[in-house]
Amino acid sequence: MWRSGLCALLLGVATHVAAFAIPPGQADGVYSVWTRPDGTEEHTMIMNATEALLIRSEPHGLGRSLARRDRLASRWAINEGVSCASGQERLDPGDCDAANSMLDNQCGNGATVRMGMDFYSIRNCAVAYFCNFSGYYDANCDAQTRRDWSAAITQKCGLYMPGWGRHISNDDGPFSKENNFSYGYENYCHGGNNFCSRGIKG
Repeated sequence: MWRSGLCALLLGVATHVAAFAIPPGQADGVYSVWTRPDGTEEHTMIMNATEALLIRSEPHGLGRSLARRDRLASRWAINEGVSCASGQERLDPGDCDAANSMLDNQCGNGATVRMGMDFYSIRNCAVAYFCNFSGYYDANCDAQTRRDWSAAITQKCGLYMPGWGRHISNDDGPFSKENNFSYGYENYCHGGNNFCSRGIKG
């Protein structure tokens, strides 16, 4: 789940809208946030930072991520529209890696994210997040997909530069469903604290 991977994640369309608001003074750790129909939010800590960073999977270093970059980024960045945050400085590498690692450890090999719910992780000023934009379906996050999107974001935005991406598709067949989700990372101390295009400030 938690990996010390690149801090470039998040697939997204060119426009990133303000969303759920991280409460001031939120402690480091992993959270779920539920956005109610009236736009109010409920934030729940899933793991504190110590617990989350103790969960380790196989090493995922910079070299391995960059090795996948050309294979994955050319396909996704063009088709999905990776976006880079404007006006934000490079994230602290250690904080960014830790935030991504915590998100990886929460998502693991596949975690259900309910309709109207998002996951995010905080390490000092770095926040990494997974957003379920589908209005009708649950979504799934997983560590490998986060890493793959990080490689695509890194290629476009640069190492540890804030960015995001958004994936939108529809499955075919009689039980088709909308896949509408996003991964991303930003500096919420200086770049704002609203994410995922929802919430009372969304």
